[in-house]
Order: sequence, then structure tokens, then C-alpha cells
Amino acid sequence: MSVSLLENDSREVTESVEASPDEYADVVVMVAALRQLPPDSDAYARQLERIVLRCCPLADRVARHFDRRGENLEDLIQVARVGLLQAVNRFDPARGSRFVAFALPTMMGELRR
Repeated sequence: MSVSLLENDSREVTESVEASPDEYADVVVMVAALRQLPPDSDAYARQLERIVLRCCPLADRVARHFDRRGENLEDLIQVARVGLLQAVNRFDPARGSRFVAFALPTMMGELRR
């Protein structure tokens, strides 16, 4: 796939997912709260689960964008959710960026592999 096609894909997914950019604004606060918890605590696991469940619709929309390209949709959803988990683990709320802007390229990168 050429670079221009990849850029086009990226633009299309971003436009379709970011119809309401503030829809996931609360995730930044949720991740900030997660960072305050000890990683091996039950509270950390519960907060991480809340974040992932909150953002699953985002991952599912990204996965559906890649549907009908030869892979099973369920597999694509699983891969997008792996990318979502990676994005949550690497996102730094202190940097001031929107979560969606950080998570989309991570999920799309996983799906393209």
C-alpha cells in the first residue's frame, strides 16, 4: 500500500471517529487518576478496566473501518483493542493532548501490521 493511501486511510478514520472530539475528553481525567494508583493494586485494575470499557466503542469504530479487507471483523476488533490498551498505557495526560489524537494512530498501527 502506498504512503498516500495510508495517509488517506488515516484521514478518513480520523474524520469519522472525531466527529465529536470532546466525546472522550473525560478519558484524560480517568488516565490521570490511574497514574496516581499503585500499578499492582485492585483499584488500578478497576480504573484501567473502566477506561478500556469507556473507549471500546472507539476501538470498534476504527476496526470496522478496516473491515472487508480480508480479515475477520472480530479479529480486527481484538487487534484494535490491543492498540487501545497500549495507548492507555503510554498516554501522558500531563502533555495536554487529547486522548483520541494519541490513541487513533496507535490503534491504526496495530491494525496495519
